[in-house]
Amino acid sequence: MTIKGLHVGRLFDGKGLVKMLLLHMGPTEFIYYWLHRALHLHTLYANYHSHHHASFVPEAITGSVHPFMEHLMYTINFAIPLIGTWMAGGASVAMFYIYLLGFDLLNILGHCNFELFPIWPFKYIPGLKYLIYTPTFHSLHHSKVHTNFCLFMPLYDWMYGTLDPNSWTLFEKASAGVAVPHKAPNTVFLAHGTELLSVFHLPFMSRTFAAHPFKTHWLMYCVWPLTLPMLLVLRLVGQVFIADKHRLGHLNIQTWVTPAFAIEFFFKSQWARINSYIEGAILDAEKAGVEVFGLGALNKNEALNGGGALFVKSHPNLRMRVVHGNTLTAAAVLQKIPMSTKSVFILGATSKLGRAISLYLAKRGVNVTMLTMSRERYEAVVNDCAEPYRKHLIHSTDISDGKQCDCWVVGRFLSVKEQAMPPPGTTFHQFVVPPLNELRKDCRSPFPPSSSASYWSRETSLVLPDMVKKMSYASHTWLPFLLMIHRVFHISAAGVNREGVSTGTHRCQPLQCLRRRKGSRAVR
Repeated sequence: MTIKGLHVGRLFDGKGLVKMLLLHMGPTEFIYYWLHRALHLHTLYANYHSHHHASFVPEAITGSVHPFMEHLMYTINFAIPLIGTWMAGGASVAMFYIYLLGFDLLNILGHCNFELFPIWPFKYIPGLKYLIYTPTFHSLHHSKVHTNFCLFMPLYDWMYGTLDPNSWTLFEKASAGVAVPHKAPNTVFLAHGTELLSVFHLPFMSRTFAAHPFKTHWLMYCVWPLTLPMLLVLRLVGQVFIADKHRLGHLNIQTWVTPAFAIEFFFKSQWARINSYIEGAILDAEKAGVEVFGLGALNKNEALNGGGALFVKSHPNLRMRVVHGNTLTAAAVLQKIPMSTKSVFILGATSKLGRAISLYLAKRGVNVTMLTMSRERYEAVVNDCAEPYRKHLIHSTDISDGKQCDCWVVGRFLSVKEQAMPPPGTTFHQFVVPPLNELRKDCRSPFPPSSSASYWSRETSLVLPDMVKKMSYASHTWLPFLLMIHRVFHISAAGVNREGVSTGTHRCQPLQCLRRRKGSRAVR
């Protein structure tokens, strides 16, 4: 079947795309410029276009927010390149996709109010600044209203005298990140990716997913093929980036992300690359004036960098405090283990956290079965324990040894089969990231029945300040470091007294044996 100028089945026509581009640069851009200027006349602006300019600070969606009559006018104008190319005999399937998707992309970029374009193309390609606008260019239109009227090509503003004189100066400042004064965050928390799909939990990828604890949603599998190219890009040009920013009282706090997924931390060949990311982030934070730098999850892996000690030793003159936050986590886990407990089964027992928990419980007279394949690491923990309490530390190499124990402390992933091991009524106390899927509905919990954690003991036992409770789920990881900044790193749950900020010391060393004070309550 053939229609004049359009052959069904023609996927691509290079000459046709050139025709389409020329029709857009000529009639469409020209008509839009004057139509847009007309919409800024008093009557039309008051009755129509002011609706679009209600977004004084534009967002990506702002570009599509117009009254119906404006949409109708724009549709007619924007159809010129497509219809014109068809009439000129150059239409193809690719033409429709390239024009419509490209149009929407440029429209979104122009209204995102975040400068994404680098400076160098505009410096080295003559005239480029007149052929393509930038987010900075269009943001001036929304803030000053009577300048920068073009669709995508500033050429017409330059020709007819409506080009804002500050457009290029502001663009260079915005692209360099100096358009507005920046205050260094008080605290930085360095996270990393977990599984490949966790990239879609970043706030700028999906606000909906980011507002909840990480769990692989079925919708994520639709975009799973995109994760492999992302992984490749991260390997080639990845660098530590900012995931979110918050203000908590007078504190500015940020989450930075190491461009690596959890599985990469288990390959020794990747350690040098990952440590270079972390070290670079620490030095950048030090230069910016950050007060406390927290290493999260596998970024503080003992085998990787000694919980951060590697960087502290390499840079002994750091003014910023580098911390791992394990003291608070250990205290929170211990707070949830009842004083009447006689035996505990621990997975991840020789990790920094597992070691501290094991030593504390042994000193309390609890029989601690430590699951580890390494006899050497087990004996290292035993040697750190006082002689009278060593008898309470029991080595295990088989997870079935926990079948009769109703109190499990979990510091690593558990498979479905492993979760089926303990008896009904078992309490799982977790310090694993991300949290385990709650498969056992017959488990006992210290939480009240109305709690969302009805069957499992979660990672922490903290009473959050009111100003923290309304923050996103991911932001709760900030609490240990915020407490340090406030000099209230005094953990009554386990009797640990840490006032690191005032002393200028780092918190990367192994945790010491903890003491529980009388009348201790949840950390406040």
